[in-house]
Amino acid sequence: MPRTFRLLFLVVAAAVIVLPVGTPSAQQSGSRLHLPKNKIPEDAKVILEQAEQFELLSLRHFYPPAGSSRDWRPPVGSDFYHYEILGRTEIRNAKTRENLVSAFEKGVAENNGDAAMCFNPRHGIHVSGHGKKVDFVICFECLQVQIHGDVHGGFLVSSSPQPIFNKVLLDAGITLADK
Repeated sequence: MPRTFRLLFLVVAAAVIVLPVGTPSAQQSGSRLHLPKNKIPEDAKVILEQAEQFELLSLRHFYPPAGSSRDWRPPVGSDFYHYEILGRTEIRNAKTRENLVSAFEKGVAENNGDAAMCFNPRHGIHVSGHGKKVDFVICFECLQVQIHGDVHGGFLVSSSPQPIFNKVLLDAGITLADK
């Protein structure tokens, strides 16, 4: 499949993934979508807020090495739902964890239903506790979040949490992906 068509397919697929079941269709305006306002699914929110383990990740899109075959796959353990892990840090400090969760929830509440038609996540959250795990793949560029693990789905977020996420990653000595 030519690269242009693959890219178009990925963009459309990313936009469709975040549409919650049973919601009205997205309205398109230029390169932005207007989706019904979303929220973090309650099951995922409970795990996020009561996590025993909390990791913040820096991500970027995988680019196969030059000359790789079409069957190239990222090295096992180096990807987070098909995005390269540039670094990860476990958040043990209760105040830092509280600041991250609060900023994330505030960003979700701030989103007015707008999302761009891309999905270039540069952040991730892995949380687990009480025998459950949830992973959030976050794109502050297009304002979309995908959920994996014991809860699946997606929702929208504003870009306001990004500076806090970046600061925590940079303070831990983790590289951030270029735009």
